[in-house]
Amino acid sequence: MASRKRSIIHDYRWQKLALRYRNNRVKFAVEVMGVKPSHQQRRILAAMDRKGARVSVSSGHGTGKSFIAGTLAMHTMLCHVKPEMIITANNIDQVRRVIFKYVTDSWSQVCKRFPWLARYFTVTSELFYCNEFKKSWYVAGKTVPKDKPEGIAGAHNKNLIFLVDEASGVDDKVLSVIRGALSEENNKLLMFSQPTRNSGHFYESHHSLKKRDFNDINEPGYVSFILNSEESPFVSPQALREYVKSYGGVDSPEYQIKVLGQFSDQLEGFLITRLAATRAQAARVEHKGPWGYVIVADVGGGVERDSSVVGVFKVSGITQEERCIEPIEVREMPGTMTPKAFGRELVRMADHYPNATIAIDSIGIGLTTAQEAEELGGNVQRIMWGVPCHAQSHKRRFGNQRAMAYVTLKEAIMEERVRFDGSTKVIEQASRIPYKINERGQYMMRTKEEMRSMGIKSPDWADVYAMAMIADMIPADTVATLNSDAENDYLMELALLAEA
Repeated sequence: MASRKRSIIHDYRWQKLALRYRNNRVKFAVEVMGVKPSHQQRRILAAMDRKGARVSVSSGHGTGKSFIAGTLAMHTMLCHVKPEMIITANNIDQVRRVIFKYVTDSWSQVCKRFPWLARYFTVTSELFYCNEFKKSWYVAGKTVPKDKPEGIAGAHNKNLIFLVDEASGVDDKVLSVIRGALSEENNKLLMFSQPTRNSGHFYESHHSLKKRDFNDINEPGYVSFILNSEESPFVSPQALREYVKSYGGVDSPEYQIKVLGQFSDQLEGFLITRLAATRAQAARVEHKGPWGYVIVADVGGGVERDSSVVGVFKVSGITQEERCIEPIEVREMPGTMTPKAFGRELVRMADHYPNATIAIDSIGIGLTTAQEAEELGGNVQRIMWGVPCHAQSHKRRFGNQRAMAYVTLKEAIMEERVRFDGSTKVIEQASRIPYKINERGQYMMRTKEEMRSMGIKSPDWADVYAMAMIADMIPADTVATLNSDAENDYLMELALLAEA
């Protein structure tokens, strides 16, 4: 008769491990996982030791929240009988790539220290389960559509934990369903997020729903923490300096949210102040490298909509972080000018500037202008405001290219890399550009439809400066001027090549 497979519940080694670490997650991390948590991580792990814990964590970069999630998953699986832990987020890829990768790596280390555990458990890309009780002893990654919040319902267990990643962006209906599932005395909830929204349940967990007395276990509410990247041992001084530069200074909303872990009072409003725009008219721009000409066209729809504006700029700097802009001429085109006539005028203007790039807002009616300029041989770059950014570093910051153009324009103004022309229109328009920061912590500019509803006209004059930030630049002196003899020799060589 074959011997019955031994259950983990009856394994004395597991019983000893579970009893020793059941209520001490910090000690579990050190002695079982072989990792020493930071002072920030210790506070959160200790808070999760409490019966029925409700913990909310607002976090900046590099504070080790994935370690905390992985430690909780490991502790839940190894120190409880038939536990259920659900890790959820709006984006399941975040759970798979970050949290479960850490769970997988941690499990490998634990098995090296305690090899006998490997026979009892299995880890996949979004599931960690006990082989003997796959449907009732597990940690699972799960995402929930906003229109079907009930999809997260159904989990009920005396050892049930929910971990909500990027909770600021998770719909309140989903969080309500999750809280409704926490019906047992020792059910627990941990929410993690960058503080990207000044409303909703996550925001309230740090304000109206926050415990007044951390040590009062009978007081309802959340134990709330702010993990500041400046205080994290995992974030170097060099990285902090890079954050200051890339996020536009320590007072910027991005720095407050993504580094300090604080809810910002600048989540929306006007991007560029009137004072900054006025100062830009007196800026002394210094081109430190090759420069070229960029002719930017914002094509309007006529008198009853917005105006067509053209700007000729002297530009240097390949990246937005280096770009310098000086206006040579900015003017509004006649309201009677057709899109095709505008295209012809742009090519005529480009003839006066060596290697000039013609950058045209090519959405809608601007497409006709771009096509006409291309057919006439102009070096045309079609600007598509709404498309995503190319560089990963920009994708993390900006929702689309329009947001990138305007935010980097603001940063260039602050660093005196942009000079505005002397018109009152550029001041009025540049200081009335509304923005917001979305749930992913990205800048987004308000659409022109939203601006109209706010009583703000289309910022055509300001748009040409923003587009100049992302337009391609060819140095004006890239091709040397040929004298007539050299030009004739060159043309003869081309003719011989064509006959070959």
